[in-house]
Amino acid sequence: MVEVDCPLCFKTVDLGGDSKGTYECPYCNEDFDYEPEIFLTAPIIIGKKTNHSEVLNLLSEIFTYFVLTVTTVGILSLIKFFEDRSIKKERLEWQREYSNGILNPDFLSGSGIKVYPNLEAELLPIAKDTPSHKFGKEDITGLVFHQSISGLYYNPELHIISDGHFVAKINLRGNKKSRRREGFGRDLAEEICALYKLEMDETKAYVSSEM
Repeated sequence: MVEVDCPLCFKTVDLGGDSKGTYECPYCNEDFDYEPEIFLTAPIIIGKKTNHSEVLNLLSEIFTYFVLTVTTVGILSLIKFFEDRSIKKERLEWQREYSNGILNPDFLSGSGIKVYPNLEAELLPIAKDTPSHKFGKEDITGLVFHQSISGLYYNPELHIISDGHFVAKINLRGNKKSRRREGFGRDLAEEICALYKLEMDETKAYVSSEM
C-alpha cells in the first residue's frame, strides 16, 4: 500500500500499489501523475562501461594512412598529418580549460555514466585523455535527449546540463540495426531523469548524409 498527498487538494490518497501512472484523486476527482521514488543500494552504470569505437577509429586511421601513402606521393598523407596535429592541439587546449574549471561537452564526452547511491555520478569517458569527471548530487540539473539524423541512421546523445549550461554528453553508439530506430537510447535518458527527478527535453538535428 502506498499513500501520497494529492498535489491538487493535498489530501492523502491510497494508491493501492507503487506503480508509475496517472491516478484520480477520490476527494477532488482530478487526475495526477505519480512516479515512485528510486533508491539505489549500489552504483549503477547507465550506458556502456567501455566503448570500443576508439579502437575501431584507430584501425580506420591506420588503414586510411596506408591507402594514402601507397596511392599518393605523400601529399594527402601530409595533409592528414597536419589535421591530426590540429586535433591534438585542440584537445590540449580543452585539457587546459578543464584544469581551469571550464567544462566543454566536446571534451567531456563519455560512453556512459556511473551513478552512486548518494546520486553523485562519474562520467565514463570514451577517449583516453578525457577525465572521468565527477558530478555532485546537485550538479546535474537537466538532461536533453538529442538525436542527430543522417540518412537512415539516428545518432543519439544524452546532453548533461548543469545550472543551465551544456557541460558533458554521453554518446549512445549502437549497432546499425538499433540506430535505424528513432528513439533508440531514450530509455537511458528517462532512467537518468527518474533518478534525478528531472523533466527530459528532446532535440533533433538533421545532418547531410553526404558529409
